[in-house]
Amino acid sequence: MADIEVATLQMVTGAITVTHRNAEATRPTGAGLRLRTGDRVETAADSRAMFVLTGGTIVKVDRNTRISLDRGVTLDRGALYVDAGPQANDRDVVVRTPLATVRHLGTQFEVRLDGSAVLVRVREGEVAMDVRGVEWKAGAGWAIGLTADLRLERDQIATYGPEWSWVAELPRPFTLEGSSLRAFLDWVSRELGRRWQYEDHSIRERFDSIVQRGPIEGLTAKQALGMVLDANRLSFRETEGRLVIFRGR
Repeated sequence: MADIEVATLQMVTGAITVTHRNAEATRPTGAGLRLRTGDRVETAADSRAMFVLTGGTIVKVDRNTRISLDRGVTLDRGALYVDAGPQANDRDVVVRTPLATVRHLGTQFEVRLDGSAVLVRVREGEVAMDVRGVEWKAGAGWAIGLTADLRLERDQIATYGPEWSWVAELPRPFTLEGSSLRAFLDWVSRELGRRWQYEDHSIRERFDSIVQRGPIEGLTAKQALGMVLDANRLSFRETEGRLVIFRGR
C-alpha cells in the first residue's frame, strides 16, 4: 500500500486515538493532523472526530467507532457520516464493512455497523450498496439494513431529527465573515437536514444578500442559526422538515 496523504483531521471532541502504520498511537486533541494510508482512527465513549479527505469530502466519526483509511474508509465498528458536498471531487470514495461496500453517488449518508448488521441511512442524494457483487441503491429518505445472513431490509426515514443529532455536533467548517445570509442558511440546511424558506417574499428582498459579520467557530449549526438570525432581527421555527425564517417579534 502506497504511503500517501489521504485526509486532514478537522475537529475532535474528547479523546481519540490515531495509530499510524508502523508507528505508535497518538492522541490528537485538535485539528491539523495529516492522515495517511493505513492510519487507524478510534473514538471512545465520550469522543467524536471529523476529517476532510483530500478531494473535499467530509467524514464524521461517531462515538465508539474504529475506522482505517486507504483510498476509502473501512468501518470496523461504530458509525460514520459522509458529506460529499457539491465541490468535492472524491467521486470514487467508498465505505467498506465486513458485510458490504457502500459507494456514494453525490450525497450525505450514515453507515452504522452494529455487531453483525450494517445500516445505511441516506440523507441526500443516492448510495449504492454492493453485497458480493449484487448492488442495491437507495435515495434520500431511505435506509437499507443488511443482516449477517445477508437479508436486506428497507425503510423510509426522516432526514432530520434526533437520530441525526450526533452529526450536527460536528459542523462542517463555514466562514460567516463576508458571506451572504442565503449562503449561511444553505450551510445550516445541509447540516440539519432541513430545507429553509422565508415566511414571505419581502424578507427575501430585504435580507437575502446582506453580508454577514463575525465568527461562528465552536458553534453548532443550530446555535449559529439563532445567533445570526438574532443579529439580523429575524427568527425561525421548525416545521415538518423545514426551517421557516420570519421577522423577529
